[in-house]
Amino acid sequence: KWPWILLALLVAAVIAAIFIIPAVFGGGDDGPSVSVPNVIGDSRAAAETKIKAEGLTVGEVTPQPSSPDDKGKVISQNPSGGTFLNDGDPVDLIIGSGPRTVQVPNNLVGLKLKEAKDLLDAAKLRYEVDRVESDQPRNVVLETNPRSGEQVRPQSVVTLTVSGGLPTVPDVVGLDVDEAIDTLEADGFDVADPVEQPTDSEDPGTVLDQTPDGGTEALSGSTVTLYVAVEPEDDDETTPPTTPPTTPSATPTTPSITIPTFGDDN
Repeated sequence: KWPWILLALLVAAVIAAIFIIPAVFGGGDDGPSVSVPNVIGDSRAAAETKIKAEGLTVGEVTPQPSSPDDKGKVISQNPSGGTFLNDGDPVDLIIGSGPRTVQVPNNLVGLKLKEAKDLLDAAKLRYEVDRVESDQPRNVVLETNPRSGEQVRPQSVVTLTVSGGLPTVPDVVGLDVDEAIDTLEADGFDVADPVEQPTDSEDPGTVLDQTPDGGTEALSGSTVTLYVAVEPEDDDETTPPTTPPTTPSATPTTPSITIPTFGDDN
């Protein structure tokens, strides 16, 4: 009986030596033998160098949005580090491309404000409006920041510089001239020397008229002319003569001469 038991143990030991031990300790030439390096966090160039150094090849490289810090770095690999492959097998990489971006819509300048807002809404961007004085029609987009075509992160704010049109000249007719001048200058307009107009229908110093008219749109710094009431001159006053009176001169008297008449003797 014992010889048969010993023979069975010997056969089992031979089988283990042939099949089990190589499998456990990595023996043999048929199975994967190259350990994949861990390249997570490496730059693309560094990762490719490590993979090729192990006798493997770089497989598919795919960009994917990432945090700003991971831009240009390996954020995923397949298979993962530590996996065994055959010599020459590929390793796929996913490279961070930075935060996801969207493009500021083209041709915003020249659009009406509402049209520009609709395009920004569609692009998932926010906006703020900065109105400036301009001779362009009101609510026309004059400039954007960032500019059209630039890549920005979703929900970024785009500043729209928009024409607010021209300021309106205040209506100062009927005001005292000093108050009228203060009002115009406070709104950014220059005032020419007032033009005096004699009248007894308004108190002296009252603004009778203005150029340009109140309510007119004009550039800041434009000049406004005021026509101001002054007392008329008194019509009863005698105007002094401008030419001295002429004194008549005496006419000299010519003495008369009598010429005698001689008769005919015959």
